This record gives sequence, structure tokens and C-alpha cells, in this order.
Amino acid sequence: MGFAEILSGHMPSDIFKEYVLKNPGINRLDLGLDFDKFFLGLDGLSQIVVRKWKDGVLDDNEFDEVMIYILKKVGYIK
Repeated sequence: MGFAEILSGHMPSDIFKEYVLKNPGINRLDLGLDFDKFFLGLDGLSQIVVRKWKDGVLDDNEFDEVMIYILKKVGYIK
């Protein structure tokens, strides 16, 4: 699975967990940057949200809600 699966209805947290499993040494900054490289045009909020999730500040449900909002805001999800 990759970030594109979010567009097919998969929860962002599930996709990010899979991504981290495939890239075990990835730090929170690189994780956010990889996401932003796939979804061009996002503002800095996505970086903050990814860092908060990776650090355990946001749980999966909170992360999913905010990431879906961000992707809807810029038109990736309707």
C-alpha cells in the first residue's frame, strides 16, 4: 500500500503504519516530507499533524480526521 490508497478510502493511519513498517528507520520529518511529495500543494499543517501522530500526541482517529480534512481542503478527496 502507498499514500495513493488514501484516495481509495483507506484510513491515513493504516497507510502511514504500513509505510513506517516498510521504512523502519524513518523519522517524523522524512515521513511528513514523503507524504507532501506525493500530495503536492499541501500547507505546513500536514507536516505538523504527521509529527504529532508519529510522536503519539494524536491517536489514529484524530490523525485520520485531520488528514482527511486537509486532503479535502485542497481537493484530493471530495
